Amino acid sequence: MRRALFIVVVGLCAACPAAKAPPPAPPPPAPAPVVQPAPEPEPQVVAPIEAGFVNCCGNASYRIEIDCSQMMKRCYSNETGSWRQTYGRHCRASLGESCYLADCDAKCQ
Repeated sequence: MRRALFIVVVGLCAACPAAKAPPPAPPPPAPAPVVQPAPEPEPQVVAPIEAGFVNCCGNASYRIEIDCSQMMKRCYSNETGSWRQTYGRHCRASLGESCYLADCDAKCQ
């Protein structure tokens, strides 16, 4: 009788759907990447064109230099890869008043 009961219980358990374990939890999401700001470009050291002058400001087309002993400014334009002296009004128009006045005067203080 016990044996029959055992067979019936085993048969019933075999007929029961097996309890499935829950699926494993997904891995935690990866942390968002930390965005590093781009490094500031180092200021370029611009050699003066003429002795006694200091570079004030400029761009690829025009630049202004100043002689601090006499507060004399020189304007240069880049023509085909070489710098040539030109009229100050061209630098003033291209680089702006702040470059022509404030930036140059500040170099001499």
